[in-house]
Amino acid sequence: MAKDGEIRKYVISHDLLLYVRFDTTIYLLSIRHQRHFNKLA
Repeated sequence: MAKDGEIRKYVISHDLLLYVRFDTTIYLLSIRHQRHFNKLA
């Protein structure tokens, strides 16, 4: 990963999105429904 990239998470209702941002470009890494990550929350 480049020095300026950041991994971020975004929670929408029952979904978790993981993405990485490089300046003005965003790459989607993963989408998970709550039943897959409810023990982590």
